[in-house]
Order: sequence, then C-alpha cells, then structure tokens
Amino acid sequence: MGDKAVLREKYKRVRASIKNKDELSKEIAFSVLNTSEYINSKVVCVYVSFGGEVSTVDIIKVALEQNKIVGVPITFATHIDFYQINSMKDLKHQNNFGIFEPDSITLINPRDIDLIVVPGICFDLQNNRLGFGRGYYDKYLSQKDLKAYILGICFESQVLLDEFIEVDDLDIKVNRLIYKRMGDIK
Repeated sequence: MGDKAVLREKYKRVRASIKNKDELSKEIAFSVLNTSEYINSKVVCVYVSFGGEVSTVDIIKVALEQNKIVGVPITFATHIDFYQINSMKDLKHQNNFGIFEPDSITLINPRDIDLIVVPGICFDLQNNRLGFGRGYYDKYLSQKDLKAYILGICFESQVLLDEFIEVDDLDIKVNRLIYKRMGDIK
C-alpha cells in the first residue's frame, strides 16, 4: 500500500519531469473523444488543466464545437461545483490555486451529467485516484444524484504499476483510466 502523502510528493516530481506533455495530451484527448461514453454524452464536465496536468483544452474545445453542454469546476472553500461554459473565453479569472474558472452563471445539476473527466496526481491499476488531498473531487463524485461515468486521465508515468493507493471510504474510484492512446484500463 502506498501512503498518500509519500505518493503525492513522489508523483508531483514524476509529473513535473514528463517530456512532450503537449503531444501526449493530444493523444489522450483523442482517446477520450473516441470513447463511447464521450460520444454518447450530452453533458460533459471536464477539469481545467493547469501546471503539469494533462491538458484538457482540446477536449473542452471539441465538446463545445459538437454542441455538448460543457461544465468546468469552480472551487469554493469546501467543495467544487460545475458551471456551464459556452466558449474558452468564459474562463476569465484564476482561482487561489491558479486554475482558470468562469463566472458562476449556470450551475449544472449533478443528475444531468453524463461524463466527468477528472485529474489525478497518480492512479493505480485498481482505478483508485490520488488528488491534491483536499477532497474536492471525492466529495463531488460521492453525491447520490450523480450517475455520471467517471473518466480519469493522466500521463503513463503517473500510473502505479507495482503499488496501490491507500484508500478509505471517502475515496471514489474512476470507472476508467486513460493514460495514452491504446493504454486504458477497464
């Protein structure tokens, strides 16, 4: 079992050292956009990438071009909620973590979401996700009204192959993990 604090620090360094992030992000976006879960969705919620995360710009742009309802998170003191955007220009200001957010205009009801694309510092082969430790996504994903398919994305070197993330009752698994074009875990 991997201690969360130790794994978090280790995989922050691993993620920071990844080369070709733009090219890899495009491959991962291509994979996401070709999943049946994405293709069949009407309401898609996607994290807004920052720092060394897999870029979600292409996923958001294509979803908007395909006239899907696209939601991105706004972070509050204790939780996140997803709000609809109509273009990338809606991402007007940065929050306290440096992540771009829209003005909170149209809240998306959790029961209406078909697909949520979530980030992680690392994932294990059991589809467990390790985030930054504030629990924002786990709180959101644990809502009873939420029936969305949860898709995790990361770079291949962020997948734990020989260790597991120590989880508790509050941790929510992803339904599927995509980390490169042909390398997804079901």
